[in-house]
Amino acid sequence: MLPIHVTDQQCIVRGTAKGFEEKILAVVGLEEELSGKRNVLAQCEIGAKGDFEIQFSPGTTRRVYLHVQRIEAPLFVESGSIYEVVFPLPGKSDFRRFDNTEVALEIVNPNPADLNIEIRKFNSDYTRFISEHFYDFATDEYRGSKEYLKYLGEKKQASDLYRHSESSDSSTFDSTKNFQRFVKQFDDSVSSSESWPKESDFLRAYKRFSIAELYLLAGMNRKQFYETFFMSLQPPMHNPAFMECFKLFARNMLVGQKGPAQSAIVRAVNVDRDLDLLSKALAPESEIASERLRKMACINGLKEVYFNKTFDRASIDLLLGKVHSDDTTVANIAAAVAYQLKRCRAGWKIQPTVFTDENQEKWTLANADGMPVYMLFFATWSPNSLKEIQVLERWQEKFKGRVQIVAVCMDDDYSSYRKFLESNLKLPIKLLYGNAEPFVHEKFNLKSIPHVVLLDTEQQISSDVCPLPSEPLFESFLNRLAPVSPKKQGMKTWKDR
Repeated sequence: MLPIHVTDQQCIVRGTAKGFEEKILAVVGLEEELSGKRNVLAQCEIGAKGDFEIQFSPGTTRRVYLHVQRIEAPLFVESGSIYEVVFPLPGKSDFRRFDNTEVALEIVNPNPADLNIEIRKFNSDYTRFISEHFYDFATDEYRGSKEYLKYLGEKKQASDLYRHSESSDSSTFDSTKNFQRFVKQFDDSVSSSESWPKESDFLRAYKRFSIAELYLLAGMNRKQFYETFFMSLQPPMHNPAFMECFKLFARNMLVGQKGPAQSAIVRAVNVDRDLDLLSKALAPESEIASERLRKMACINGLKEVYFNKTFDRASIDLLLGKVHSDDTTVANIAAAVAYQLKRCRAGWKIQPTVFTDENQEKWTLANADGMPVYMLFFATWSPNSLKEIQVLERWQEKFKGRVQIVAVCMDDDYSSYRKFLESNLKLPIKLLYGNAEPFVHEKFNLKSIPHVVLLDTEQQISSDVCPLPSEPLFESFLNRLAPVSPKKQGMKTWKDR
């Protein structure tokens, strides 16, 4: 493979992906770790021998995913770097999941200071620590432990898995308890490592906030925790360890507050629909002094309460949709979270998608000739989805000319689709192949097989839920979207009088 010059803004990933020959490989990145909104940064076709090389701009040090047909491999990348990797063989992965199976890459000839190697080493130590000291954590913090039940005596109260800090918490970290003492020792051992001063800011933050999560679970006073880890912090939005720690700290902030504060929070969401007012309502009950972090906590809280009956979903949608903050970080997060919450719900405009038809030509929703579209996603290895196709065939004649009915094959191999097509040439249903591009399953929120999407004439999703062909509500759903045109009456005769 010919060498490629890499600029300071770009990075290159090259390697092999045996078993994925001639498939599309995409590099996927998150806009930031709070919303989880995903974007394709670049894509390429894997060669006939399983080799690939792709160049893209990460923008900053971050985690990306190499994505091939729902198989995803995380990789931490830095601008100006070249990575050589090997995908695990397909046989080692579960291909029949539709929620992005995660696998680990083999890093070829890594630099000793490579971020991926350092993070894997730390994660191994971190996991070992949790494993070795889980009992200490359980006996100190778990509300079901004998020690805690003995302390409660006959007192009865609702309990959570983790003990929450109360106003009576001490202002300093109590390292006399088993788990707290071991957390402090683990922190000291990591901090005293010889490599610590030489580490990148990203790696240092990754370790720091991973350990901070342990301090929080060990019962550190929340005010002390905020001052220790979050005070005067420029949030590293692309660092997953920071974001997991922050979300744990901000968990349940919009519920369970004292009466007046809770009422102010609900009013700010359901009535005022204003992020600034929500942040002010939360301020007296929150340890978060930074307005940016407090607004981030509010946005994260809106995700948590989206299905809480106390809060109105439509109001949350409107609140997030009208955030116009001078702080572009907050505004962008709000927009990305709104996108994630509304994605593939009723009224959602489907992104342009290219399928392959029986003639190996491109097929898009524009080919539906302005009709509503009923799409059934299936796989040849799924007996249930094949049964739904048989039922769908019976409805084809009834809705002909009113609804474009298509069945989309999601087999990993195009040859399986062709074989099914040749065996079912007499089917009156339009049979398409859906795995021609890497993100079909995300565009249609495809989590399992069979899956149904009903689109109106504007290519917008018609309903949050849609019945399968075998379900009783199927006919009424389609009739509601494409009602039967009344027959034109002719001239009345004496028989009609």
